[in-house]
Amino acid sequence: MSPADTTSVLDVVIVGAGIIGCMAARELVAAFPGAAVAVIDRDQVGSGASRRSAGLHFPRGSSARVRGMAALSERRYGELREEIPGLPIHDVPTTVVAAESNAGRLTEHYLPSAGLDRVRRVPAGPAGTVRLPAGSGAWSVRGGQYADVHGVAQLLAARLRPGVRFFEGARVVAIESCPDRVRLRLSTGEVLAARTAVLAPGPWIEDHAWRGWTAPLGLRVKKVVALHVEQRPRPDDGVIVFEDEDAFLLPLHHRGHWLFSYTCAQWDVSPEGTHSHLSTVEIAEGRAVLERFAPGLVRHCGTGRVFCDAYSAERAPVVRPVDEQGRVIFAGAANGSGYRLAPAIAAETVRAVGTVDAWTTARAAGAARTARTVEAVEKAEIAGSVDSAEAARTACAVEAVEAVEAVEAAQSVWIAGSVDSAEAARTARAVEAVEAVEAAGEARPAEPLRASRPTHPTTPAPDLPRSAQ
Repeated sequence: MSPADTTSVLDVVIVGAGIIGCMAARELVAAFPGAAVAVIDRDQVGSGASRRSAGLHFPRGSSARVRGMAALSERRYGELREEIPGLPIHDVPTTVVAAESNAGRLTEHYLPSAGLDRVRRVPAGPAGTVRLPAGSGAWSVRGGQYADVHGVAQLLAARLRPGVRFFEGARVVAIESCPDRVRLRLSTGEVLAARTAVLAPGPWIEDHAWRGWTAPLGLRVKKVVALHVEQRPRPDDGVIVFEDEDAFLLPLHHRGHWLFSYTCAQWDVSPEGTHSHLSTVEIAEGRAVLERFAPGLVRHCGTGRVFCDAYSAERAPVVRPVDEQGRVIFAGAANGSGYRLAPAIAAETVRAVGTVDAWTTARAAGAARTARTVEAVEKAEIAGSVDSAEAARTACAVEAVEAVEAVEAAQSVWIAGSVDSAEAARTARAVEAVEAVEAAGEARPAEPLRASRPTHPTTPAPDLPRSAQ
């Protein structure tokens, strides 16, 4: 791609218009007012994994980072519900079932706001009472909700338009990362240039346009399966989470049936090759898990939904630069919790975008110092001073490495959530890097995006067709 091919110049381009991509676009325009942002999707807004998501959220996390992300996401969704009337997010009573021997783990994994409270029995479910296996206990949990994720993504996109440009039905066929920008060629023939690109591809982690960057992340794609239980939920029915099986039984009131999600162990699948229909094996697997808790429901399960999602080895989302220039940021690998953690992933994406200029400045400083190293070594060697050459090489090389590693470390701290420490490290090293570049006679880097106090767009949402709600 050449600069002459470019048809649009932007600040940030987001690849993927699922719930994570749309939430990231919302947070970016709030943090950087006036920034030119575009979102690209090979299909339509809210398609892919978002369209097939159960949309369950509850205040839980298997690690401190994920618990923090769950808490932030819960707050953000509360703000969204106040901001957008009619947003398809519904509160749902929640009960957790687990072995008594794992009661301590529940206390660790669930947030204090969940208010874990032991109950004597599992609430009545469809076709009779869901039974409590021997040696198990039940706890009520506050903060449970479920959403029509496809509808939420569409409403977010509707409010972001026209300030954010959406390219639907446009596949990214090539990405080129340059020192000063990223260029993306679309299947439509258009070429976009941006200061930063955010990859939010859901399970499409091995797309040829970016698999060279995502392969080192060690991500895998796993099939996600849920059965539909053809029984109508009562108005006060709630979700039952089977903690030890990583499964749940959710009343989809807006659809008029229940959904049973269980853990399918089919790994290394492709979203291109994952059929949208269930197999007899998947139905049998789901029924076997459900029979332990609600044998009366098994005969009502013969349909459902199937897709896949990207998982990380740490079972926590990944938000980090993946290219050498630090201008392409991956945001995903939500481990089946894309909706539940989308606002927190978006917040980390904003912070990562805000560090791009410090990152690239440090790399420029490293390049400048490397040039000075070579020059100093050559002069010393010409003069015949081996000791001076070695000293120059060592001193300048150490400076160059430290400058880059310090900013990389600061970015890691920032993404991990330690804002104060990261800000201090980033500021100190960014100043040092800028001074080094200027001392070497390099041009000052482009003015970075300036973050402001987050203010979210308040454009009234237009009425959507009933099919989209």
